[in-house]
Amino acid sequence: MRSMKRALFYFVVALFTVSCAGMSLFSGAKGEFDAGLTLFNRGVYDQAVPHFLKATELDPEFDQAYLYLGRSYLSLGRWGDAVQPLRTAYRLAPAETQKEIGSILFDALLSTAVGDLKKGEFLPAIEHLREGLALNPSSPQAKNELAGAFVGYGGALLRDGRVTDAISAFQQALGVAPGSLDAYLGLAKAFMSQGEPVKAKEAADSAIRIAPGKSRTLNDMLERIGTPR
Repeated sequence: MRSMKRALFYFVVALFTVSCAGMSLFSGAKGEFDAGLTLFNRGVYDQAVPHFLKATELDPEFDQAYLYLGRSYLSLGRWGDAVQPLRTAYRLAPAETQKEIGSILFDALLSTAVGDLKKGEFLPAIEHLREGLALNPSSPQAKNELAGAFVGYGGALLRDGRVTDAISAFQQALGVAPGSLDAYLGLAKAFMSQGEPVKAKEAADSAIRIAPGKSRTLNDMLERIGTPR
C-alpha cells in the first residue's frame, strides 16, 4: 500500500513538472511574441525579427509569430526572407484568416520574383510566380510577370543554343498570356534557328496581328532575323 502511494506521489510530481515545463514553454513563446510585437508596432522591424524567430522556435505552431516575422521582413524589404514564414503562417492559420495571409504571401512572392528577374534568375522567378498564381489565379500582374519570366528564360535558352527548350518556354509564355508580343517574336526567332521558316512566319504574323501599328518596325526586325515575309 505504501509503495502504491509512493508511486502515485512520483507520478503526480512528474505530471506537475511536465505541465509546468509546457506552461513555461508557451509562456516563453508568447513573451517573445509580445516583445516582438511591441517593437513591430514601433516600426523597429530589425529588432522585432529575433523575438519572432525565438517565438517560432519555442512554439513551432505559433501562426501569428510566423505571420509577423514575415511582415517584419517585408517591412525591411527582405522579400525572399519573408516567403517561408508567410507560407508557414498561411498553412497554420485558421480558415477565417487564411485569405488575408494569402494576400500578404502573394505580394511577397511577386516581389521576390521581380527581384529574381532583375538578377536573371528565371527559374526561381517562375516558381515564385506560379505559387503566387495558385493563390490568386485571376491576377493580371502575376500572369504578365510569369509570361515575361518565360520569355526571358526562352531568350536565355536560345542564346545558349537550346532551341527546343526555348520554343517550349515561349509557348508556355503564350499559355499564360496569349497576347504576348515578345513571346511570338521569340518563337519566330527560335523556329528560324531550328530551320522551320513556315512556323517562324506563323509566329511573326501573330506578332503583327497583335501590334498592327508597329507592323513596319516588326517587319524590319523580322527580316533581320531571316523570317520570310
